[in-house]
Parts: sequence; C-alpha cells; structure tokens
Amino acid sequence: MDPIADPSAPIATGRSRLVLIPEAVLRAVVDRAGGEVHWPGVGPVAAELAMAMPAARRLRQIEADPDVAAWLLRGIVVEDPTSPTGRRVAGHLGGHDRPDADGMVEVGYTVAAGDRGRGLAGAGAAAWFAWAHRRGARTAQL
Repeated sequence: MDPIADPSAPIATGRSRLVLIPEAVLRAVVDRAGGEVHWPGVGPVAAELAMAMPAARRLRQIEADPDVAAWLLRGIVVEDPTSPTGRRVAGHLGGHDRPDADGMVEVGYTVAAGDRGRGLAGAGAAAWFAWAHRRGARTAQL
C-alpha cells in the first residue's frame, strides 16, 4: 500500500512500521482498562502501552469524524522472530488531530521500556511528520 494514495497505509520508518491501530483494538484497550490487549495479526499490546494509549479520546474523535483516523494513533510495529506473527508492538505514535489553520500538528508517542534507546520514537516521528507534511502539515510539536 502507498501511504500517499492511502492515508491509512502503514508508514515505513526503516526500523519499524507505523500501523494504524484498528478501532476494535482501541475499543479493547478501553474495555480492558489498561490490561494487555491482543491485536489480531500483530500480537499483544503490552499493558504498559495500553495504559498510556489515549484510546477513548481517539475513539470519540473517529466517531465524530471517521476521516481523522489516519492522523491519529499508530502502533510502532517491529519485527520479532520470537513472536508467532513475526512482529510485535514496541510503542505507539500519532497526531492529536489534523493540522491546525497554521499547519501545525501535535504528535505524541510512547515506547515500551524494553525498546527505549533504540531510536524508534525519533525515526517514527520523522517518518510520521514526512507523511503529515505531504498532507499539509508545516510544523510539528512533540
């Protein structure tokens, strides 16, 4: 899938892929109130990541405007040969909304404790902003 033609397509970062978190996974995060959640085809979302995920807020935004989903929460998915799926969720990253009138986007992220210090957040933020820039964003605030 081409992230230019399809805004919900995964965004490659070189170290990971930023994969749009499905509504069903966001709902599971809300329902489990911070426990581990299974993401079909990807694997578990650790409790530490689920607890830091603004799932309820993002669901409200998507319910109000389904087209905003591509701007919101994406999993930082890395290859993992020990996982049954061959990959796992190392964190999450995404915008808080579309760009404002001045072209500014706010970006938030969380990386699992065991995956910090590997450059995943920096590479993810750079790739996400490049994606956002092609869609009208001019500046970003982390």
